[in-house]
Amino acid sequence: MCGTISNPTIVDKASYQNSRKLNGDFLLVTELVCSIYNDQHKREISSDSSDDYHDEVNENLERSTKKHDELQNKVSHMEERLENKQQFVSDLQKKALILEGALLTAKKLSSQRRMQLTKLQKCFLQTKEYSNRLKSCEQELKCLGYRQCC
Repeated sequence: MCGTISNPTIVDKASYQNSRKLNGDFLLVTELVCSIYNDQHKREISSDSSDDYHDEVNENLERSTKKHDELQNKVSHMEERLENKQQFVSDLQKKALILEGALLTAKKLSSQRRMQLTKLQKCFLQTKEYSNRLKSCEQELKCLGYRQCC
């Protein structure tokens, strides 16, 4: 200890104050080092989490792109099937028009034949009636001729 200070209490006080000051400075330095370390650690964590986030975003983007491509393929296939079905419907509509035309023609022909049949039946009935009249007239003539003869 210093030779000028003879009182141990004063020396103790001075050394106590010096040690407190040193301890305080030490604590400040320790806090500063801890703060710097924590900041670096936070930056590393932030960098790591930023990298993790970046990786996660890339994975999500990749999945979304893949899903988009799959959906695009599905849409293309559906559009192709739709075109095929539209063509099929168009063909069926053309066939339906042809069949409707054929049906209309068949109905007209059927109506014409029905009228011809009706006329034929009329003619047949007239022929039958005339045949019966002829027989009746022949009978009458025979009777008249027989009467004249007798």
